[in-house]
Amino acid sequence: MKKLTTIIFTVWAMNSHAQNEKQAHISVVQGVSTEGKESRNTDYFFSFNLFSGVVHSINGAEIGTLYNQNDGNMMGFQTSGLVNYTKGAVKGYQVAGISNISGNVVGCQNAGISNHAKNVSGIQISGIFNQAKTLRGLQIGLINVAETVEKGGGIGLVNLYKNGGYREVELSVADYQNIGLSFKSGTKRIYSIMNAGYNFTPQALFSTGIGLGQIYQLKRNTFFKPEIIWYNYVTDDFKFSKTTQSAHLKLGFMQKVGNVGITLSPSIYYAGIPKNLEGALTEISELKYFSQTDKGRWGYGLSLGIAILK
Repeated sequence: MKKLTTIIFTVWAMNSHAQNEKQAHISVVQGVSTEGKESRNTDYFFSFNLFSGVVHSINGAEIGTLYNQNDGNMMGFQTSGLVNYTKGAVKGYQVAGISNISGNVVGCQNAGISNHAKNVSGIQISGIFNQAKTLRGLQIGLINVAETVEKGGGIGLVNLYKNGGYREVELSVADYQNIGLSFKSGTKRIYSIMNAGYNFTPQALFSTGIGLGQIYQLKRNTFFKPEIIWYNYVTDDFKFSKTTQSAHLKLGFMQKVGNVGITLSPSIYYAGIPKNLEGALTEISELKYFSQTDKGRWGYGLSLGIAILK
């Protein structure tokens, strides 16, 4: 009897739910729509919200000029000029002019300013900030934050991961940047690099750099660290109308002692210094370049760094 009651209740619940599934929904603002206030209890295949709208779940597509809200889940495609807010899970693609806010995400969140989710299996892309509780995928934004990274990492200026993250602050000396300070953050699979430095010789030059790197364990305390960094040089009179750029592929080897890492990094670089160009910005390295073309030059570099690791 108990089993029969369970079967009857399950069938009733499925039929009841099916009655609340409809093909389309049109809303002007919340509560003013084809279903009125009942829209928040109804699932739809398609929803169009002129200014804002609330439905239970979407199993298809939802388009809003300003604001979309799902009290349940979203499966498919959802776009809004300002904000998408899904209280349940998202499976598919969310895009918003300002922010996407949701529960678990399987797929992609794309926002002009920020993305916020619980567990993410996929990609978060934003103009400024990405946040997740657990990340299994990739975050792309200026600032990326997650409590735990199980797989993947972030590409941005700052990547802050409590569990599974990697951070270091490195002081370095090199022929192409006599003294440099770098902050590296992300995961061992992929971390971002922010850098600032100064050349005393052969010319007085300030430099800034951004880049990406990885770290591989070779032995217990020995690591291989390939990095690619883009440097921008400016003379010490700060005439930004004239600058030089170079790209370095660094092949570093780090020895770890406690929380300190010592890295030796030979590199090869390409600098956008045309043939026959004269001035301070043509002298970015003590080492002689090995190839000069009409548009730029190729050269070698060498750096030594000491870092605090976390």
